[in-house]
Amino acid sequence: MCDGHRVHVETLSAAIEENQPSEGALYRKAFNGLKAVAAYGAEAEVLVVTALETCRRSKT
Repeated sequence: MCDGHRVHVETLSAAIEENQPSEGALYRKAFNGLKAVAAYGAEAEVLVVTALETCRRSKT
């Protein structure tokens, strides 16, 4: 969210600027939902380390 009205989205192949209020509300709702279940700090570190260890074990 750039300014509460515009949304800037970067994908693998393009950048999208959206300025329709309904689209902004949709992105805000999605972002808030993801933010609510996101891991931060030490909790996030444990998840990343566990994922890396799982990947390493599956390669051997």
